[in-house]
Amino acid sequence: MNSAKRFAVMILFGLIGMGVISAQSFREDLMVSSMAIYEEYGLKYNTENESYWFNDKIVRYFVDDHRGIMHLSPSGEIYVKVNRDPDGIITSIVELTPEEYARIEGLLEEIDAKRVVLNERRMEMMEMKERLEQNMNLMRPAAPHDPPHPGF
Repeated sequence: MNSAKRFAVMILFGLIGMGVISAQSFREDLMVSSMAIYEEYGLKYNTENESYWFNDKIVRYFVDDHRGIMHLSPSGEIYVKVNRDPDGIITSIVELTPEEYARIEGLLEEIDAKRVVLNERRMEMMEMKERLEQNMNLMRPAAPHDPPHPGF
């Protein structure tokens, strides 16, 4: 692959990564405003440390499949899910079973591995951008100098 195509691919991955981060931030903002329905079931948001709490523990992973909400916090310690009846009414919020936890842990490891790859690509792109800027500076014509005085 020539360098122009490689550069285009790297920019594309960077844009995708930025889009993912923006989408996650937007989704988290929406989630904070819509979390009130979970409070009566014990899930609370702590604005001081920007984390969700359940049974006096920080939530690492929270999911409500019905609403398509997922929250992930690396500093959390428990995994919780929303249970609903057939009509979609919340019946409870519970910690995940060991089997559910194992499946989630596998997915989280995949996500973490992908995050590492994206960070590596981001660093490569930043280095490439710096080299391109250096090359562009070298290619710019030098500023014209004042013509020498006749007496020199």
